[in-house]
Amino acid sequence: SLLAFHGQVVPQAAIAARITYDGTPDHGELRWADEQGFAIRFFEFDASAARHLIDLGQPFAISMRSENSGHRVALCGYDAALDTFLLRDPGSSLVREVDTKWLTSVTADKGGLCALIAPRDVLQRVPQDVTPRADACVELVRLRHDLAERRLHDAARRAAAIEHVTEGTVRWEARFALANEHRDRRAATRLFAERLDASPDDGYWQNAFAWALGNEGR
Repeated sequence: SLLAFHGQVVPQAAIAARITYDGTPDHGELRWADEQGFAIRFFEFDASAARHLIDLGQPFAISMRSENSGHRVALCGYDAALDTFLLRDPGSSLVREVDTKWLTSVTADKGGLCALIAPRDVLQRVPQDVTPRADACVELVRLRHDLAERRLHDAARRAAAIEHVTEGTVRWEARFALANEHRDRRAATRLFAERLDASPDDGYWQNAFAWALGNEGR
């Protein structure tokens, strides 16, 4: 639906067959967009930036995470007076209205990335400052692609670069990707403990920490 908004009609089944397997990996989206001649820009969710993008006529994809699942939807509008955003779910014909605080809690706070996909000439006109941490986010996506393609040296190089240029969620995601790749269960547990310490009442991180402890056999 996001590409159709820009007048680019691509069969959904064809997209799903190419990039969807047990979810929609962001590195699969990046590869598909490059193959099809589209541009894609990954970034962290920020409410002000999201409103600016909608004002520019640029709806975008957003990844939400919960205790037992992840889901990709389109953010297509907002209501400034109510402090809400409008989401278009591919599994429903209805537009959903959600609170900004809640949306932040299931996206930026959990590491879910946003993706702005459009024809190249359209994306070139979108200012960089309305897509927060886009450079670091695309490096994270490429790191995941390197791991999927077994380019471990390139993945390690990207992870080191992320360590030096950013902090917060993107850096945490890069560290976890490497810990998971190396099957370093103790490192994964430490990472989840960090997030749980920062948000002790968050069920998502409680569940993730418990899962990590179970993987360690503790």
